Amino acid sequence: MVIPVFVHMDTANDCFIRKSVEKVLITKIVISEFPRYNDFDDNWDTDAIGLPDIFPMIKDDNSTTLWSSKTSTVTDAIYNNSYEFNIVPALEITELETAYDFILYDNDGGNEYMVQRSANIYIASAGFPSVKSLGYQNDDFQKAIHLEYIFKK
Repeated sequence: MVIPVFVHMDTANDCFIRKSVEKVLITKIVISEFPRYNDFDDNWDTDAIGLPDIFPMIKDDNSTTLWSSKTSTVTDAIYNNSYEFNIVPALEITELETAYDFILYDNDGGNEYMVQRSANIYIASAGFPSVKSLGYQNDDFQKAIHLEYIFKK
């Protein structure tokens, strides 16, 4: 097990102080790209505009929904525009070595699945970024999460 650690210099006492991460808070998710068309190469919606009404969801490794913005759906979203979803209160992640699912849905009265990717929220060797990109090069689902870190006392 990798123990996430924050190390900083205590200049008053001329020593290093190590603190372990207790939890990570996700405060915002930004969707900056999603598939332009559905799996049948059709528009997401059947109305005249054809654009999806998007909302993201975060699930744990047991498929339990931890957070959803279904009540804050973006209507007629354009596939390569950026959309911010604030997470209030922040989502607390305490299972630091677990992969979480980031899923995008089209809200057409139900939840029409659009795309999903899994990612680890925290990787000890990556430091403590306040914004973490979860997209891959040439991926059609680009997203970033905004993070805060809570350290053990």
